[in-house]
Amino acid sequence: EAFARQGFIHLKIKGGQDVEMDIERIIKVRERLGYQVTLRFDANQGYTVEEAVRFVEETGVDFLAIAIGTAHGLYDGEVNLALDLLAEIRERVEIPLVLHGGSGLSDDQFRAAVAGGIQKINIFTNLAVASTQRMIENAQTDKANLRSMLTQVREGFRGECERLLDVFGTTGKA
Repeated sequence: EAFARQGFIHLKIKGGQDVEMDIERIIKVRERLGYQVTLRFDANQGYTVEEAVRFVEETGVDFLAIAIGTAHGLYDGEVNLALDLLAEIRERVEIPLVLHGGSGLSDDQFRAAVAGGIQKINIFTNLAVASTQRMIENAQTDKANLRSMLTQVREGFRGECERLLDVFGTTGKA
C-alpha cells in the first residue's frame, strides 16, 4: 500500500513454488490495492498449464512471467525453450505473457518466443554484457578516461536495445 500511495502504478511479485499460496497472496494484494495498480506476477519455478490458467482466472493479474526454459543472468550452455508449453498457456490465457529472462537466447529463439505469444522480455543481462564489452574495449585504448568509458557504456546499452527491438519486431511501434 505504501508504494501505491507514493504513486507507483506497477507491482511485480515473485512466486511460483506453490500455486495455492500464490493465489491467496495475490487475492490479498488485490483486496488492499484494487485495480489501480498493475500486477505483474513472476512464476519463478513455473506452473503447469492448468495451474497457470487457474492462477490467472482467480487472481486477475495483469501480466504473467512463465518458466519456459529461461532465467535471469548468464547461461553456461544452450537454452532450450519449451515453445510447446508457451503455446498451450498462450492459447488458454488472455493476459500478456512475459519471458522470464532472455539471456543466452539466440535471435531466432527470441523471434520464436515473440511469435509464440511472449509480449514482454527481460533483457538486462544482454544490455549489461554489451555495455561492459564496449567499456572494456575502450579501457584498452590510449584515450581511455571516465567520460569515454561512460559514453561506451551508454552506447553499448543503446546499440543492444536497438538491435533487440529489431529482433523482436517492435522497432517503430509504440
